[in-house]
Amino acid sequence: MKNLYLILVLSALVACTGSSQKEKPACVNTPVEPFTGLPVFDLQEQYPEKEIILQDIADVRYVVLETGDSSLVGIRPILMTDSFLVTVNKKSDVIFFDKSGKYLHSFNHTGMSGEEYGDVVSGYCIDEKAREIFIYDGLQSRIQVYGYGGAYRRTLKLPQNRMFASSIFEYDENFLFGEDYRLVDSQIGKYPVNKTPYYKISKKDGKLTSIPITVKERIRDGLSYTVGDGAFGYVSLLMSPVARFGSDILIADYS
Repeated sequence: MKNLYLILVLSALVACTGSSQKEKPACVNTPVEPFTGLPVFDLQEQYPEKEIILQDIADVRYVVLETGDSSLVGIRPILMTDSFLVTVNKKSDVIFFDKSGKYLHSFNHTGMSGEEYGDVVSGYCIDEKAREIFIYDGLQSRIQVYGYGGAYRRTLKLPQNRMFASSIFEYDENFLFGEDYRLVDSQIGKYPVNKTPYYKISKKDGKLTSIPITVKERIRDGLSYTVGDGAFGYVSLLMSPVARFGSDILIADYS
């Protein structure tokens, strides 16, 4: 069954557990009681069709982004605040535009030092109130936090047996929201399938709080495989099952 879950409010009692992997244990807060009351949409059901004209429910505006040597963008998501448009391009440049599309500035902190991120930016999100951007460095299992101008703020160290890729989002003033997709496919063998893959990530220190939503028989719209030398490969449609919907978060994981 393919289900959609809409997260409206997340609150639960928590208890701390450790990691059983060989790397340094990371604290993951695990709620005692399952989270209930979420709306669930069965995509295999037949629902009445209703035609909706977008202009009737929202204002539509087209913004042409200024292009130049410092402002070339790709297909990555463009984040919008009340004042800025922000994106990351193929070269891992973080680029800022104003709401009219005018290029403002950019920065690039790729590298392997404690204040830099890897060549491939897996995901990113912004905290408009704190004027911070969070860059997920999946290769080093961490999130690097910078100010809007590119000044380094702090590092959020994450467990090595979790991988959030593009599925990190602004949640509230204290937490990010993330979906772990590494522990999806039991074919990998190294780790068991993660049936509770959703987490709140502390903006202060990176500690994870598990959100008690269980996805039974969780699958992904992709294929994992291993080759003769033990190397691991993954083919995907590059479709994230998680998206922001106003102040809510829409989960469309397959199960």
